[in-house]
Amino acid sequence: MTNDQFKQLLLELQDADWQAMADGSSIQMVEDVSLQMFKGFPAHHIVVDAEDYADQSADEIKTAVLGDHESLLDNYYRDNLLSIPGFNVQASKLLEEHGADAFAAKDGELPEFSFFVEGGVVVAEPKNSPRCKYGAFCVLQALATSPSAGRQVEQWLANGEAYDHYLGIKAPI
Repeated sequence: MTNDQFKQLLLELQDADWQAMADGSSIQMVEDVSLQMFKGFPAHHIVVDAEDYADQSADEIKTAVLGDHESLLDNYYRDNLLSIPGFNVQASKLLEEHGADAFAAKDGELPEFSFFVEGGVVVAEPKNSPRCKYGAFCVLQALATSPSAGRQVEQWLANGEAYDHYLGIKAPI
């Protein structure tokens, strides 16, 4: 999720949601595409923790959260991986933008683009970038015709292999 998308979702919260934060609910990220209010345990995927805003009014919380949305999202993705649906939604948009076959190459070669994740955003890393070889791309045994390669890339994304590669990149050292 980009900072702009996150801010837009925060702006869409109702006054009752901000009051719920003042009453102890936190804002939870749902599949990297939406937000919901959450109160309870265990607290997973909390992007805005109500405890950080104790003793503040709903309006004060709203002002503070909107003013600090970029660092809140950065901190969230520092501790949380992009979800499978969040990854796939963003990667699918890149396939549409660049063409699915641009993310495929024969074994030992580089594609025109590979998927790379920066924070919570999937980007198309170009072939001339030193990071391209470390990104996720579909390795084809034999480079098929463009439509066939594109279908293979779409299947590779749909069956989770692209996401598995992302997880391998994000493995703790």
